[in-house]
Amino acid sequence: MSDIKIEGELKLIHNDDAEWDWWTIERAEHEDHHWSEPIQYGVKLMYSGRISDACVEGNSEHMVSIAEGIRNRSGHSEKRCAVEIEGDRAFFHSPRNSQDRGSVPLLVAEALADQIEEAIKL
Repeated sequence: MSDIKIEGELKLIHNDDAEWDWWTIERAEHEDHHWSEPIQYGVKLMYSGRISDACVEGNSEHMVSIAEGIRNRSGHSEKRCAVEIEGDRAFFHSPRNSQDRGSVPLLVAEALADQIEEAIKL
């Protein structure tokens, strides 16, 4: 798995279109651009807001666990969202779909944990 170094902020997005409890972690600033890339058996849909090559997403419980993994530096992994702490960076990806991890400075990850804790009260 390769790494994508991101220096900008992240944001937590609640997917209002979904009929269920679903959140994604995205780049705070991006071009809002969608495109497709050919792969072995078809095409892969891409989006400039993603912090890896796949959506890092999950329900409220998953996001709260991601925040806890950031805070206690232990990391956390679910089916579609994971964070790993290595040195002074946090690495995000989707264990199910990612080929790449998006990495941010720990201060950016901690700000994301603040957003998660503010937005989701379990």
